[in-house]
Amino acid sequence: ETDDTLQEQQQQQQQSMATTSQDLSMSKILDTTHSSFLARDAILSTLEIPPIPEGMGRGRMTIRNFAASIDILTPTAARTKMVVNVDPNLQLIPQFMIDFCMKRMCGILLSRLQATARKVVKDPCKNVHARRMREDVRFYRDWLYPKFDMYCAEVGW
Repeated sequence: ETDDTLQEQQQQQQQSMATTSQDLSMSKILDTTHSSFLARDAILSTLEIPPIPEGMGRGRMTIRNFAASIDILTPTAARTKMVVNVDPNLQLIPQFMIDFCMKRMCGILLSRLQATARKVVKDPCKNVHARRMREDVRFYRDWLYPKFDMYCAEVGW
């Protein structure tokens, strides 16, 4: 029964992380299969990705799942929570090392997101991310913006 209970809890967690919005479920951003949309992105052909390292204690980690929750606290502050399922593809890693690496990776991810947001604001006409946001009207303008607008109105911003 313990395995059944654990499986039920895992299913409930996965269901709680999944969105119930039909509009979002039809969006390309939810394509999280093994050959996800990121693997098919044309920009990958322009990147210089080094070959997979070989040898003892070397390789690439596998990111199986990623979920994030952003709580907006003030107009200039937010709290971010991340849940990541990562296989480092290494054996016998102490928990403190896993914790350190995960905190470091999440910190780098957040700093890169902040840097990208600053670039969008600095030059919204020429910035590649800003252009993609303008192109994906269905998600940003029709789905995301009304939610932000409603939230800001509720808290009086």
